[in-house]
Amino acid sequence: MNTNRVLCTSLLVLFFSTFLLHIKPTSAGALENTEFIRTTCYKITSNPNLCFSSLYDYATIINQNPYNLANQSVSLAIPSAKDSAQYFAMFYESYKREHYNNHRVSNALHRCEKFKKAVGKMYKSLDEMRSISSDKKSSSYDTPAKLMWDALGFENTCTVEFENVEDEAVKRDVMDRVNQVKGLTTIAFELVHHSFYTQKESTP
Repeated sequence: MNTNRVLCTSLLVLFFSTFLLHIKPTSAGALENTEFIRTTCYKITSNPNLCFSSLYDYATIINQNPYNLANQSVSLAIPSAKDSAQYFAMFYESYKREHYNNHRVSNALHRCEKFKKAVGKMYKSLDEMRSISSDKKSSSYDTPAKLMWDALGFENTCTVEFENVEDEAVKRDVMDRVNQVKGLTTIAFELVHHSFYTQKESTP
């Protein structure tokens, strides 16, 4: 009995010792990476909480680099905008079939298909950022931010079209979805603008 107890105790000690060896303490670098995102989000963006919560998991990839932060923010905004573009395209077709007399809503939904153009602008912005990153003497530092601003413009078109729509259920559904997407796109624009404006100013 005592032998079994000693054996069990030894096994438990061995187990916990092995467990503790595999626990990696949070490094100073990891904390600095996270703090960089937090500080930049609160200093630069209009929605710091959304900014930090959406980019927090990419702290290691971002690695305290403003370019990486801007790049990652655009990469996060694209899937959200792309999903909405597909959603509005399907919504428009189904609504047009079922409510063919309500031209105001149908026309507004049709205008929301401009989300496709917003997605295209975001992809172009990413391409421009990569181009600038590989060519330090580039003279087009403003281009990525301008493209993100254009993307926001296409997203805003959707909300403007729905301001006078009377179907509250559809209006609320569309506006909620658009505002979620615009939140990420706005943060991406702000970070891109900050990153490349700063880089432009520091370039001789």
